Amino acid sequence: MWVLKGFIDELPKEIEESAMIDGCSTLDILVRITLPLAKPAVASVAALCNLFSWNEFLFASMISGSETQTLMVMMSQFWVSYGIDYGAVAATMILSMIPPVIVALFLQRYFVRGLTYGAVKG
Repeated sequence: MWVLKGFIDELPKEIEESAMIDGCSTLDILVRITLPLAKPAVASVAALCNLFSWNEFLFASMISGSETQTLMVMMSQFWVSYGIDYGAVAATMILSMIPPVIVALFLQRYFVRGLTYGAVKG
């Protein structure tokens, strides 16, 4: 939320003020003006949240039960006393890579613009 707040604070206030003069309500300003202008920021924050939740192994291993495990916790069970099931580890790793790759493909046009938005004042 703090990262997204920084992006939204950088949006020009004049655009919102002109929408108020035109008769838009606060909700209309949010939906029609602020969110479309902040699409790169929302995409970048969504990617960061996805990355942070994807890497939360310790929390998921302690909280999850045997029926509700994440892929990363399930992968850790392939290391047993007699060896490692490399086929199962490889298959699980490939399956675990599919969702982030799909998200990155859909959001790649927003990444550079969103991550550098507001970085240089000019």
